[in-house]
Formats: sequence, C-alpha cells, structure tokens
Amino acid sequence: MTTLTKHELYPVWLMMKQRCYNINHEAYSRYGGRGITVCERWLHSFANFLADMGERPSGLTLDREDNDGPYSPDNCVWSDHRTQQHNRSLMYDAKCIVQRGPTNFRVQITLNGKPHQRRFNTLAEAEDYLADCRFEREMHFRLGL
Repeated sequence: MTTLTKHELYPVWLMMKQRCYNINHEAYSRYGGRGITVCERWLHSFANFLADMGERPSGLTLDREDNDGPYSPDNCVWSDHRTQQHNRSLMYDAKCIVQRGPTNFRVQITLNGKPHQRRFNTLAEAEDYLADCRFEREMHFRLGL
C-alpha cells in the first residue's frame, strides 16, 4: 500500500494549491492573483480532496465548472482537454462594461483581448444585451461548442 504522498493525484493537489497561494508560481496571476481559492476542506487535506474527487478517469484533468469560482467539491470535475480549453476561452478574460454617453449607452465586451461594442438608447436595452451575451457564452460552454 502506497502512502498518500505517493498517490498519482498528490501532485495535482499540490499544484492546485501552488497556483492559488504561491505568488512565485508562474500561473499565480491567473488563479490566486484574481481571487481563486481552495476550499477549507481541501486546503490542508489531500485525503479529503481524494475522497471528494475520486480517482481521475483516464485522459481527464481537474477543472472548475465556474472559472471564477473556487476549487471545491461543488465546483470541480474531471474534464477532457477540449472542455478545459473551451472553458478557458469562453469564461476566462471576459470583461463586460456599460458606459453612459451623452445620448446613449455603450456596451463593451472584451473577450480574450478582442473588444466588441454596441450602442443602445436605454440602460435596460444595454443590460438585456449583456444578459444575452452571458447566456450565450454559458450555453456554448455547456454544449461543448
């Protein structure tokens, strides 16, 4: 019987914590630097992480369903590379703002560094557009498009 530190998922657990809490880790700015945390149950217990996630199915990696949410039992799943890339491209680096102009409202959506703008006559129209964009991104992610 191997010890837990020799378990194949032990490095996965360690790296999850490094990304969130080690400011010298190369990926810290994309995780801990933007507020991603590890839940208390997992933070100090590999055994709890293993009990909640179970063994990793072949070819899958640890993924957060809500890319802005924490590493926790209710937010983590084992996903394939395509799903993870899609999650990152649709949910990461998406910024939405509404600016009031002199005669209208401008919505600017920046997705992966590319800005998209539209103008609306009312704040309600601008907010509806933002809601539609967020829904569309979520559906693309959930459907694996």
